[in-house]
Amino acid sequence: MAYILGYIATDGCVSEERVLRLGLTIKDESLLYKIKKIMEFGGPVLRRISRASGKEYESSYMNIYNREIVKDLKELGIVQNKTFILGAFDFVPKEYELDFIRGAFDGDGSVGRQGGEKCKNNYQIRVRFFSASKAFLTYIRDVLTQNGLTDVKIYQDLKRKTNFYYIIYSTNDSINFYNKIYNGASIYLDRKKEKFDELVSKRIEYENLIKNKNKLKVLTES
Repeated sequence: MAYILGYIATDGCVSEERVLRLGLTIKDESLLYKIKKIMEFGGPVLRRISRASGKEYESSYMNIYNREIVKDLKELGIVQNKTFILGAFDFVPKEYELDFIRGAFDGDGSVGRQGGEKCKNNYQIRVRFFSASKAFLTYIRDVLTQNGLTDVKIYQDLKRKTNFYYIIYSTNDSINFYNKIYNGASIYLDRKKEKFDELVSKRIEYENLIKNKNKLKVLTES
């Protein structure tokens, strides 16, 4: 449930007084079925054709009509038009904070290989979190710091017309993050974890290659 709360906080929405909507692209539909099972929701997972930037794509969604759930979410700070006003979720019990953050990561986080000229000959991983709420992002950063990650700076994207903040983690922190949030996890976005699995695997291959090159260099020089 902590995971689901984190996911709703970043990628869900409540409307009117009794509707919670969760939506995903069709390729991530399996996550909706996981959430549906955990929440014991008896309604359907639906599909529709959406349009964005002149393109059409198929998406999945479910509408949960339940006044009590929506009321509880509003009391926790998940209200209509919550994007800019999300606060700290410091009421989440310590033992479930990383589950909450895994949900937030699946909603508004990303992982990928660092690009650019300086990184083309090595393999650097970067985890990023994004939010229009600095208070919410500060909470995520502080929890991760308490769990052994670097106390990183919160950046603001000044190119945007509205407030937009982000944090970035180095390769070592990204791997530490990977080990912590997926340890014992039973619910996550499959596609994102599979991508993370591949990135970590390739990073290990790169590190082994560097070690072998260094060994070979020592042998040839001696």
